Amino acid sequence: MFNLLFNHSPLLYLTQSLWRDEAYSVLLSQHSLIEIIKLTARDFNPPLYYLILHFWMNLFGSSEIAIRLLSFIFHLLLVYVSYKFIKKVFKSSSSNFQLLTSSFVFLNPMLLYYGFEARMYSLLALLATASMYCFHTKKWRSYIFFSALGLYTQPFMVFVILSQIVYWLISKKSKDDARSFFVSLFFSFLLFTPWIPTLISQFRHSSSSWIWPINWTTVTSILGNLFIGYEGTPGNLWGPMSIVSLTIILLAFRLLRQNNSRFIRLLLCWLFLPIILVLTISIFKPIYVNRYLIFVSVAEVFLIITAIS
Repeated sequence: MFNLLFNHSPLLYLTQSLWRDEAYSVLLSQHSLIEIIKLTARDFNPPLYYLILHFWMNLFGSSEIAIRLLSFIFHLLLVYVSYKFIKKVFKSSSSNFQLLTSSFVFLNPMLLYYGFEARMYSLLALLATASMYCFHTKKWRSYIFFSALGLYTQPFMVFVILSQIVYWLISKKSKDDARSFFVSLFFSFLLFTPWIPTLISQFRHSSSSWIWPINWTTVTSILGNLFIGYEGTPGNLWGPMSIVSLTIILLAFRLLRQNNSRFIRLLLCWLFLPIILVLTISIFKPIYVNRYLIFVSVAEVFLIITAIS
């Protein structure tokens, strides 16, 4: 049974040797808190994940299993938030349907893979989904908390917030709701203000990058890539990823025609706007990396579950 679990299931990711980026996370997190903040100022990613990992390693050590369990805990919390989200949206649905949603989130290839990687992507998926949940349920204090933490986790969190803004602008809201949202938005970015000069400096001084320019194959397969976690290996799956992408687009249009509810509109903004914005920017400066958009994978799962419902 032990051999089956750790060699023929996703648990095998726990025991693999750390790859380059994971080793970077560990080495950076071994420094003092002040040094971590200074060093991440030279990196693309803000310091929150490294700070959490610093305390985690002090408690549980720096073995591969211990380090990766932190990301897995974030993944389990994502499953819980997804359960709460769907329960709130589909109040009349059975508990079996909510458990089905949680299972889809837990087993999604993209989310599960990064749920075992010693990087910040599982934390990003969790905080982005929590921010969306609080946005949808108008829990504004919690929204400020999760949105600010998301910004301190990975810069692409800004695309989650931009999709919320666009959704709000195209929806008819009362003045009180609008005031609450934009005040919460203001405080979210106010908490992130100390890091904004660093982020601007990083973007201005970045020159050549390892990030590949986008092409038409990227555009036509991006939704499938984000759902499956495909990054080009093996090279014969671009066609199937395009089919998955087309299927998700057709499901989205069908849902919008049949049920133009508040949740459906928010879900479509969450799913498509970050992708459109990132691909548009990447025409001029390549920034697209599929794991940076991991929160879109959650929206894809929600879309498919909603279509099933």
